[in-house]
Amino acid sequence: MPETKHVDAASGDVLLLVGTMKGAFVLRSDSARKTWDIGGPYFPGRAIYAMAYDDRNGRKRLWAAVNSSFWGSYLSSSDDYGKTFFGVRIMLRYALIFLIVAIVAGVLGLGVVAGTAAWIARVLFIVFIVLFLVSLAAGRHMPPKA
Repeated sequence: MPETKHVDAASGDVLLLVGTMKGAFVLRSDSARKTWDIGGPYFPGRAIYAMAYDDRNGRKRLWAAVNSSFWGSYLSSSDDYGKTFFGVRIMLRYALIFLIVAIVAGVLGLGVVAGTAAWIARVLFIVFIVLFLVSLAAGRHMPPKA
């Protein structure tokens, strides 16, 4: 895997968000735009079809639409210009893993294991749906007019 480099942006800097078939990149420059610092690759080897920057209410959030050939597409966000990305894929991944464990345990006749794994998968999925709906409701607020 390639080493990921990070950028730190200050007020007044110019950010260019680049999504490619090989990952995401964040380019930063001062207002003169003579030299650029390159951060990335983020999500190496995955296609990034869209990136956005959200600065409403003082946020500094990057959004990336990540496409995985195995897990499908998902949104991921970062509040520190890409040093850490968070997404809903982790919770869904564990829900899927527990669902598969439940199916395999059921086929093998391990009823208690199958029931427990199915219950965990159901709880994770319900938590995901609740968090998704809360984030939709929270994201609908308009920023204050200046």
